[in-house]
Formats: sequence, structure tokens, C-alpha cells
Amino acid sequence: MASRAEQGSRGAAVDPVETVAALRDIEQVSDALVTERTGPDGAPVLVAYVAGPDPALGTGPIRQQLLSQLPRDMVPEHFVVLDELPLTADGDYDLAALPDPDPAETPARGFVAPTSPMEQRLAALFKQILGVDQVGVHDSFFALGGSSLQATVVTSRIYDDFDINLSLQDMFANATVDELSQIIVRTLGERASVATIKENKRSLKGIGLAIHGKLPLPIRRIVPPGVPCGGSPGDGKRRIRFGKAKKDDAAS
Repeated sequence: MASRAEQGSRGAAVDPVETVAALRDIEQVSDALVTERTGPDGAPVLVAYVAGPDPALGTGPIRQQLLSQLPRDMVPEHFVVLDELPLTADGDYDLAALPDPDPAETPARGFVAPTSPMEQRLAALFKQILGVDQVGVHDSFFALGGSSLQATVVTSRIYDDFDINLSLQDMFANATVDELSQIIVRTLGERASVATIKENKRSLKGIGLAIHGKLPLPIRRIVPPGVPCGGSPGDGKRRIRFGKAKKDDAAS
């Protein structure tokens, strides 16, 4: 059976030391292996097999964390999450047992220009911080050369401009203009909804006070004492008087 450094029947364990070490340093990764496979176009591609992360969370955060630490060509093209890495009876990685990566896991995306005002604003921010001429909505901040330190500048600017507090981990998980734009727009929309609900509650409270004859103080001041509020004399409806009742009303 193939050892960690030998040719396997389905790939070669090139095991780039820095890439594997960086993967194993990630908190949720318990073990990692990097192999070279043949891509759909016949060219060799790096594939990372990692054990530990929750598959439901995806591999985006892991990819972005590597991009923030390593050169782009040292970051695997594909990531496959397994419960544990397969081993031979001798304790070596069993390359033949490793599954093929899903080609759809990293779809090829060409340049897509930002269109919405939010996308354009974030793209301009990326260009300013990274010193690049072009940023598409699907370009990763880290793939463009951004570092963790520069990512904190992005989160700081987002906080200053929108009062939205994003962590460095949020940047790792949402490193493109498109992803950050969605987070900001969604958060601002939720805030607007909450503000509308609060305003509606205040309005309903005012209506409730009026129904029970307890209009807010400014309205009480503009309604003269003894003037009925609602209904008309003789219609059988309850009338609400503000202020002290007149003497003739009391006598009756």
C-alpha cells in the first residue's frame, strides 16, 4: 500500500509541509492530508482532505484562512471533509480509499463587476486597501493578496460606516464583495424592520390611550375642558370629556 510519500493508485501524496501544517493548526481540523490529483482539464490540482470540521458549515472558512496565510498556489483547489482520514493496516494514509472531490465544490467563476451601490462601495474599499486595479464581486479578499491584518482594516471600516461589528472569522467565512454585501444589506434591513415595529407599537399604544380617554398630555392641552371627544349628543355613544366637568353637568 502507498505510504505518505509514495505514489498511490489514485494520486500522489505531495504533502506540502506548510499547507498541511497550516491546515492542522486550524482549531476545528483534527487531521489533514494534501494530495495531487488530475483535474477535469487534465492538469494537476491540489486536493485537501480534512477531518474534524462540521460538513454542514462548508469549507469556505478553512479556504479563506489558508489564503490569508499562504501563497495562492499553495492553497488546494478542492477541499473534502471526512469523518476521519483512511489509513492502511500499517498506519499510513490509504490514498486509494480517498474519494474524488466534487467538481461543483469550487465552480469556476469569471470576473463579475459590482453593480449595486453596496457592491461598488465594498469593491472600492478592497481596491484601496489591497492596491489592486480590479475587484469582482466573487473575488476573495485573501485570494487578491489580503492579509489578516488588512482584513481587520476592512472590518473596522465596515463598523465605522455601518455600525456593524464583524469579526476576523466573519471575514474568513465571507471574504468576497458579494458575501459581505449580503451580510451588510441583510443586517441593515433587519434594523429597519425592528425600528418600524417599535414605531408601530408606539402608535398603537397612543391609539389605546385615546380609546380609554387617556390621550397623551400634548393632546389634552389642546382640547378645551368639557368638549366631548367622539360621538355626538343623543347618538347613544359614549363621550369622553377632558378636564373638569361643568357645574350644570354635575348637577344633572
